[in-house]
Amino acid sequence: MVEKKDNRPQWAKAADVDGIDSSRTDMWWAAPEGIRIAGIDTPVDEADSLYDERNKLPLTDRFVASVDQLGIADVINIVVRNNEPFALNGRQRLRAAREANRLRVARGATPMRVRVLMSPETDPETQFLMARTLNAFRQYDGPLQIARNFKRAEAHFGTTAEKYAASEDMSVATLRGYITLLDKASPLLLQAVDTGAIDPTKAMQIARLPESEQGAALESAATGTVEETRREVNKKKAAAKGHVASARFNSKEIRAAAVASQKGNLPQLPNDARMLLAALNGEALPDDVPAWVTAVFTAAGRQ
Repeated sequence: MVEKKDNRPQWAKAADVDGIDSSRTDMWWAAPEGIRIAGIDTPVDEADSLYDERNKLPLTDRFVASVDQLGIADVINIVVRNNEPFALNGRQRLRAAREANRLRVARGATPMRVRVLMSPETDPETQFLMARTLNAFRQYDGPLQIARNFKRAEAHFGTTAEKYAASEDMSVATLRGYITLLDKASPLLLQAVDTGAIDPTKAMQIARLPESEQGAALESAATGTVEETRREVNKKKAAAKGHVASARFNSKEIRAAAVASQKGNLPQLPNDARMLLAALNGEALPDDVPAWVTAVFTAAGRQ
C-alpha cells in the first residue's frame, strides 16, 4: 500500500505550538440533507438542547436564491448524537440549502454541499449555550424570543441569568428587562413586539401598566417618543395611586424648549411643560394647573 503524501504546510502538521499541545480537527463537505435539524427531522421538543424555535420562521425566496447562487460560505457546526450528525448552528442556512438543492435538481444542476465542523461537546447546557453564542450575530431573535430561550435554558438546564446573558453578549439588566416584558405584557402588546410594530424599549415601559390599560397606551406610543411613552406610563401609574407624577425631560427636550421659548413659541412638549413655559411667559395658568407648577412659583416668591 502506497502511503499518501502529506502536503499540508508545516504549521498544520505541528502537534505542539509554543509548548501547548494541540490536536487536528477535520472539516469536511456534507450534503445538507444529511445533517439533521432538531424539531424538523425529529419531533419538536423544547427540552432538546439542539432545538431552536426559529425553525418556525419562513424562508424567504431571496435568501434561498442567494444560497442557490453562492452556496454557504460559513461552516456549519455539528454534534454527533446516536451516531447521527445534528446541526449546532446554521439551521436556517441548512434549510435554505435543502430548498436550493431541490431547485438545482429540478433544473438538472449539481446539488450543493456544505462545510461542516464537528464539536466534541456532549453536555446539553453547553450545547444550548454554544448554539446561542454561534447565532448571536445572525438573525436577531428579538427581546421576546431571547426571554423565551432563557426560560427554556433555566427550566431544562438550570442556566443562570448571568450565564445566559453572557452567551447572548448582553447585560443581565437587559435580559431581565426582556423577561419582565414577556411576563407582564398583554397578548396585544406581545404581538406588537413580535411583529415589530412597536419599539421594544417603548413596549417595556407600557408593560409596567395593568393589562387593561396597555392597549390604549400602545396606540398613543405609536406616534410618541420613548421618553414621552415613559412619562405617560409614569403619569398613569401615579394617578392610579392618587399621586402626581414628576415631569422629567431629557437634555435634548430642554434645549428645544429653551430655543422655542426664546423665539416666543411654545414647543411641542407634554401639557405640564407647556403650562410651565406659559407661566414663565407671564400667561395665566388654568385652574387645573398641576401642584408641582404652583410649587415652583411659590418657591420662587411668585404667585
